[in-house]
Amino acid sequence: MSAPAENAVYERYNLYVSPDKLYIEPCDRFGGVKSNQHLQIDRHSNAIGLVETSSNQIPLGDCDIFLIYGVIGTIQLVSGQALIVIKSAEMVGQLNGHDIWKVLATEVIPFKKTTLHLTEKQNWFNRQFTEMLHTVLGTNGFYFSYTADITHSFQWMAENATPQFYQRSLIDRAEERFTWNGYCLQRLRGVPGAHPYCLPLMHGFFGSVTQQIGAHRFKLILVSRRSIQRAGVRFYKRGVNTEGHCANFVETEQIVEVLKDGQAGGGQKTVTAFLQTRGSIPLFWSQRPNLRWQPCPLLRPTDDQLQAYVRHFKSQAEHYRGKQVIVNLVNSKGRERRVGGELERISLQANLPFVRYNPFDFHKECHAMNWDRISVLKGQLRPEITEFGFFAAQPDHPSGGRMQQGIYRSNCMDCLDRTNVVQSMIARESLTDQLAFLGILSGGRRVEGGYRDQSGWCLQRDNTPLT
Repeated sequence: MSAPAENAVYERYNLYVSPDKLYIEPCDRFGGVKSNQHLQIDRHSNAIGLVETSSNQIPLGDCDIFLIYGVIGTIQLVSGQALIVIKSAEMVGQLNGHDIWKVLATEVIPFKKTTLHLTEKQNWFNRQFTEMLHTVLGTNGFYFSYTADITHSFQWMAENATPQFYQRSLIDRAEERFTWNGYCLQRLRGVPGAHPYCLPLMHGFFGSVTQQIGAHRFKLILVSRRSIQRAGVRFYKRGVNTEGHCANFVETEQIVEVLKDGQAGGGQKTVTAFLQTRGSIPLFWSQRPNLRWQPCPLLRPTDDQLQAYVRHFKSQAEHYRGKQVIVNLVNSKGRERRVGGELERISLQANLPFVRYNPFDFHKECHAMNWDRISVLKGQLRPEITEFGFFAAQPDHPSGGRMQQGIYRSNCMDCLDRTNVVQSMIARESLTDQLAFLGILSGGRRVEGGYRDQSGWCLQRDNTPLT
């Protein structure tokens, strides 16, 4: 997942703000200047370019100076272009030896220093758009790495990455579905030589804990990548669009890292990873909010539901190998029955050979907090958890590698609580298999825990918000 040093992104920048220009000077995390060039933005002409520092000295006396952690990109407001930067960030862990950072604070800096050129109406729209932008940027859960591509899974990299792929810059390598500032970086990517300034942002969750079982120490990592396609808050975003992209799609990867000497730090690691996904029910449907606590879902008779379903799963098949299992957790009675029943009907009509439909009325089975009833669903899914397996890479034994052969796609109505409980159960079953493969568990020992004791999965839910 790493990038060659020449293709990595600068780790820090000094941002110089003058009345006429913005200067972005790359530096290392200790403050040392990293390049004999800097990025210069003309606040009048909107021109962006790399210039030689020796012949284009930054006028320090005329500038306000700020330390920033990265450039998110530029965006067009009513008042004109604006620069978006990361003001504050914290390192939250490591993935395969690479530091992972979380965005804490951002700033939007308009190129124009005033809005006097706007009419009263334009001023109103400019304020509205700016507030909306701040709301999105203030959403919890934006992550990045200066040296690693965190938008792709381990298995995708093993199957698709070539030596030429690794020579590309981080932004050119990033998976478009999970790069949330791709649009904002379009102008900067067009500047020759500016790729070290282009930092891909992922939205979702990253969590890492070090565990020990006996003499074995390992890192358990959870990475959730939220798709940019058909993103939005619940009720307003439901179902799929005409291209087969479903609302609030999230890919979650459970990773176990073990070192040869048992220490979860640097060095050659043995890595296993298990992928699963969640997303809105893949049909054309809506649930517009009203004064009711739970609005009734609506399906229009004129919509081609079969086409929506097929297009979605063919798109899924392009990204994830093998069999797809739909774990549908909606109620079999009441207002949810209509959309859940339609999904069952369409799945039978489509009869895709690589898709299996598995319904489970979560609320009925687990009524009155009877969480042990999840074992019924576990019994239905366990054979395929074993069949699908997981990704594994062993540096000392290349022939001992493995690939995951199928994937679970879970959904309820909101893809929140019910989906979270079930995904954590599936992940725990796979974790037992992963640890057994690594020799950490033996003699039939299993990873146990209450179905409501989801630890990292609860954090993942709270940091991949749909509300």
